[in-house]
Amino acid sequence: MAPAGDASPDGSARHGATVRPAEQAVVLVVAWGRLYIDRLVQHAFVSLLAPGNLPHVARRMPVTLQIMTRAEDAAYFEAQPQVQRMRAFASVVVAPIDDLIVPGLYTVTLTLAYARGIALHGEAMTRTVFFSLNADFVLSDGSLAHVLARIEAGATSVMAASFKAVAEEVIPRVDALAPADGAPLALTGRQLAAIGLASPHLTTVGKTLNQSRCWSRAANHVFWQEDDTACVGRFLQIFFLGMRPTRVVTKVHGYCDYSFPELYCPDGRMEVIADSDEVMILEMQERAADARSVVYGSRPAGVWERDISEWYVPWHLEASRTPMLFHSGDRDARSHALLERSTSDMAALVAGLGPPVPNRGHYYWVAGVAAWFQRRSGQAALPPELDLTLTLADLRNPSFGPSRRARRFGVGSGHRGGPRAVVSRLRERLWGVPPRLGPLNLGRESYAPVRAAVEDLRRSVHAGARLLVVAPVGTWLDGMFSPEEDGVFWIEPDHLACWRLAGDDKVDAVLVMCRHPDEIDTQLLVDHVRGVTNPGARWTYVAHKPIWLPDAAWVRARLVDALLLESAMKPSAAAIDIGRQPQGLHDRDLGRVGQAGSSLLRALRYAGLLALYGLRQTMRRGTANNAEPTSVVVQVVAPQDPRP
Repeated sequence: MAPAGDASPDGSARHGATVRPAEQAVVLVVAWGRLYIDRLVQHAFVSLLAPGNLPHVARRMPVTLQIMTRAEDAAYFEAQPQVQRMRAFASVVVAPIDDLIVPGLYTVTLTLAYARGIALHGEAMTRTVFFSLNADFVLSDGSLAHVLARIEAGATSVMAASFKAVAEEVIPRVDALAPADGAPLALTGRQLAAIGLASPHLTTVGKTLNQSRCWSRAANHVFWQEDDTACVGRFLQIFFLGMRPTRVVTKVHGYCDYSFPELYCPDGRMEVIADSDEVMILEMQERAADARSVVYGSRPAGVWERDISEWYVPWHLEASRTPMLFHSGDRDARSHALLERSTSDMAALVAGLGPPVPNRGHYYWVAGVAAWFQRRSGQAALPPELDLTLTLADLRNPSFGPSRRARRFGVGSGHRGGPRAVVSRLRERLWGVPPRLGPLNLGRESYAPVRAAVEDLRRSVHAGARLLVVAPVGTWLDGMFSPEEDGVFWIEPDHLACWRLAGDDKVDAVLVMCRHPDEIDTQLLVDHVRGVTNPGARWTYVAHKPIWLPDAAWVRARLVDALLLESAMKPSAAAIDIGRQPQGLHDRDLGRVGQAGSSLLRALRYAGLLALYGLRQTMRRGTANNAEPTSVVVQVVAPQDPRP
């Protein structure tokens, strides 16, 4: 461990091993909009006021209720009677998060809001116990007391699983048990478990292993439930209910349920709650929430193993080793049988997993932040809590790998077995796959510049050069340059809008692919990539089947000059090559023939292709002036001494 106060690469400072008693506690709450605020104050806050929760913590140390919300919701929060009751035990602070909120991407907002709430305490965060509370939670009485006791005994993060139930069914039952005068809601873990176990959410049922009615595509939790008295859960992704950071962190690089334990407490001890008698969190979700993630019928073999292997990080597996028992009565033989079955079933599931993926550069976070950035409605300033730097090593994160690309975008889908595979291979042989086109493809000459450029880069990679590919997922480039190949690094154009590449590792060439020059801001592209390019790196810009019709002068004015002038890259060489196909013959014509496709006309599909092939010699008579561009390749070599 580094000496106290030493800076770490992620903007944090490590602290020594001597642990002093915590000086304060902070309850972090993130909610905005009247619907979620009302649910928070009517249920979560009422349960937070139970004697074994906030009042217990307040007797041990000063407490702050830190509400992260929109500025326009601050007054509405302050007017709630439950917030006023909180002031008897804690000071109440409202922090605006307007710059973090975008429609439809609450997971990024939630992570950054929690990070902001912690960062507001600066160096004092290492002497602070943080509790976190979601708007749709109801806590059993004594939950915070139990978590605080574990942290005072040396744990640095205490993870607690919630049981997701149907809000429309459980809210009336919870309200029926609430005191009429607005007094605290002090329910035991067994009372809350009885309510939740009787109304499991569809997504909870879909993750229950000992049933075959349906299954969930998102296997971040696994359950075993026989009746409404007991259920065992194993949680890979799990909520941090309590945490005491061991170092100061100013920037985050992953979702809170992926990165927080190892980011804030890398040298600490994580503990997972194992019994709802200790901590019970009832999570109330609308019946329709995430319903599309559930598929009816039996779960296909191996599907969960493939899904989990795509995203899980090391501590997820550690968390899943502790089973969580939700029960409404005493432990009995049936609950012990469920625990034993969960152990054996989980061992079989884990045996089929691949190695965990690192947190830094995780594709889910990289893609999620890029989508969040695009929806920010032109806000210029980025939140200081966000680490937007990626290294080449981050781009080698296995979550970027070809297996994910193939499953999500159909790359290589034509390689199935049986007769369809034979037909697929025959079509590939005759028609071809870009950039290598077959004899029946009338536009094969138009791909010549693209083929020459890409195969030249292919040879350079074989010779030891390092290549950065900036291209959309699911194109033919996936088959040319594997993300797992030594010396090849991938990033998608949409991601470069916010992410900046940096670090000591460099590449010798950059390959950029798009269909329209406006898809990529060339100045931003070079600005965000040049930090990992060697002096003299070659930039190759490929427009494959562009939807624009340029000539050489237009390309130079719109693209080459943008690369050279806007990016301040004075070239030592520049070249433009435009591939053309005869005018009047388009891929859409070939598509019409290919779609002439009732079962009675399938034979005409290939007869039509052969007939078009017979027109090839006639079409070649078209002059260059008649030809329409179908591909553009621009190559620019950066100077040996690029400008800073």
